[in-house]
Amino acid sequence: MEKTTGNLPSEVAYVIKEDPTHENILYAGLYRAVYISTDRGTSWSLLGKNMPAAAVSDLEIDVQSGDLVASTHGRGIYKLNLIPIYEKITLNKVGDFLFDQPIAKLPFQDNNQNGVNYRTLTKVPITFWMTKSELVTIRLVNDKGENVWSIEFIAKRGYNQYRWNMISNHVESPLPYFINYNQFIGKGMYQLQIKTSTANLTTSFEVE
Repeated sequence: MEKTTGNLPSEVAYVIKEDPTHENILYAGLYRAVYISTDRGTSWSLLGKNMPAAAVSDLEIDVQSGDLVASTHGRGIYKLNLIPIYEKITLNKVGDFLFDQPIAKLPFQDNNQNGVNYRTLTKVPITFWMTKSELVTIRLVNDKGENVWSIEFIAKRGYNQYRWNMISNHVESPLPYFINYNQFIGKGMYQLQIKTSTANLTTSFEVE
């Protein structure tokens, strides 16, 4: 029997799942996080960072969408898109790496005073690989080189994914009768940048 514990932390493993399309990829749901191995368990890295520190009860992979769905004990259900991970393995990239972006689609407009139908909002995944844990800056720049949105993100070693709601600014006021609202990014082409301690990773970012 092949040993697959590798460098996993000394925690209870509730589920270990083999990827249905890439046999060398394994996923492990542990007591406090989800881990991924691309070499059948020889080495592991933390998968994402937006999940709370909760016991993972099950892992399922939707082959059609490429989403990994993790259920937890009492802390909700979370998902992460695996397609960028498949791309990195296929391209055999090394070092810090920013994956190509899917087209971001803005939510539909509503006729009420809020202006946006939030039920049609789909967060866009920003996926990247880091060789070490550090604080990075994720930034979106327009064709004039102007910063239209940015956020600092504590990246972990391995795969990271930030799911952005495409809100570039939240406008609010203490004045009476003022309706607070979210300002979404406009349609068009942008450049996505991730600033690390050693590089400035870039890729195109299209909004429809």
